[in-house]
Amino acid sequence: MSGKCNVAWTLVAWPTEFGGLGILDLERFSRALRLRWLWFNWTNPERPWNGTELPVGSVDISLFNAATTVTVHNGRKASFWLSSWLNGQAPSKLCPLLYCHSRRKNRSVRDAIVGGCWIGDIAHSLTQPLLDEFFKIWRAIDAAHLYLEDDREDTITWTLESSGKYSAKSAYKIQFEGQYLSNFPKLIWESWAPPRCKFFLWLLLQNRLWTSARLQLRGWENNYFCALCERNLETAHHLFIECPYSRRVWVLVSTWSGCPNLNPAQWLQAQDLEAWNKIRCCPDAKRIRCPPFRPVDAWRRREI
Repeated sequence: MSGKCNVAWTLVAWPTEFGGLGILDLERFSRALRLRWLWFNWTNPERPWNGTELPVGSVDISLFNAATTVTVHNGRKASFWLSSWLNGQAPSKLCPLLYCHSRRKNRSVRDAIVGGCWIGDIAHSLTQPLLDEFFKIWRAIDAAHLYLEDDREDTITWTLESSGKYSAKSAYKIQFEGQYLSNFPKLIWESWAPPRCKFFLWLLLQNRLWTSARLQLRGWENNYFCALCERNLETAHHLFIECPYSRRVWVLVSTWSGCPNLNPAQWLQAQDLEAWNKIRCCPDAKRIRCPPFRPVDAWRRREI
């Protein structure tokens, strides 16, 4: 079945600080929960399933390694290639070519370093880029000054929480790292308004209202002209900023509320909807006291 969606679901499921609606993304949330298996595999070895194959994928393991750091003591538990034990990073990330070239990728730190087994794993068909990465990781291991005769077990820290312990919330949030922060929380969600009005403004600032212009893009039936002024193509920009009828309404609202930023005379001509909304939002909105609503006056207006 074909849908008539205003906004792609991937954007809807983003947190509000990144411009989404903050609806839970089940795919990312399920991945965050799967990281719990990897955490318990480290911190709770007495669990009956420990030692079996975990229901996690390569993406889950990479995300887990990015969110943790491992402190090596005896080196029996930390993975040489995958654990983030070398200056807070995993050797597989520091030297990806060497990691792919290695014959054995599941050695622990102790098994790899004692006797130089990790060197034997990569000592075949070496090229200049591989040698460069070899010397890079060799110098890093030498600078770490590992003492693997320690009786203590390796320890792990969850870097996304101050407590150092895993949480599903931080595991979910890290999957949105790298996205640009949005102005929508300040422009929309922190303002006082009914939820349906905030949702309407969220659609407006993304130009996702079903105006005639957007209906034309879909090849759907439309009236083309603005229903208020019947002069121009009905776009969101025209409907809220350019339309003469709308501008008269903004002037009346500006006078009634005492907020000069609502007056079209304060707006610039060439503005997108988000820039227009920034100027329209009055910085002193919290101090504005709108005229009280009197039911008697409203009843008299209806009579007239």
